[in-house]
Amino acid sequence: MTVDADHEAGGLALAMPLVALAGWVDALGVVQWHGLYASFMSGNSTALGAAPTVGDWHAAWDAGRAVLVFVAGAVAGELIGPAARAWRGPAILAAEAACLWLAVAAEHAGWGLPAVAGATGLAMGLQTAAVHKVGGTGIALTYVTGTLVSLGRGIAAALRGTAPWRRALPFAGCWLSLVAGAAAGGLVARTAPGGALGIAAGIATAAAVLTSAGVAGRRRALAS
Repeated sequence: MTVDADHEAGGLALAMPLVALAGWVDALGVVQWHGLYASFMSGNSTALGAAPTVGDWHAAWDAGRAVLVFVAGAVAGELIGPAARAWRGPAILAAEAACLWLAVAAEHAGWGLPAVAGATGLAMGLQTAAVHKVGGTGIALTYVTGTLVSLGRGIAAALRGTAPWRRALPFAGCWLSLVAGAAAGGLVARTAPGGALGIAAGIATAAAVLTSAGVAGRRRALAS
């Protein structure tokens, strides 16, 4: 495997579980949070615009707050990343995991949906800064509309013979990851509603630990 291919595979190996995690937590929005999403800001923005037309100001307020919290998380992630330098990924993922554990605590303490969904949305905003590109191509970690557009472009390029088919595979993989994550999260949210957020927090924690180990390993290899 070439250095470029190895770098792309490593980025994709992190991106796909994180996209699945976004699908997992958004499934909570469908199953438990009355259509309020933690990472799908297109849906929340649509609700923000449409809800007042039917007089549902409460839904508009919830959606607007979700958008603001998500943006705050994205800003925080972009500030944490450069400050952490080589430890960018682990630092961002650790902050994401901390927010998800806060959401778990808020859920068990009965602090209400605004606190639970707010902490989760902050975590998803942070996640957007964890991986920007895979193989030199921009990739999103919390939504797949752009990913599907990129998949279509990749397929078209392959049909024209101007790019290999493998260039389209990461986008197909990320879409499938989000769908699989949403299916699993929705199932857990229905059958064990009290554990769905805890599993999400555990996944983010594992990602932070594994990426930390990867950075430490690369630094040892460079030092030797």
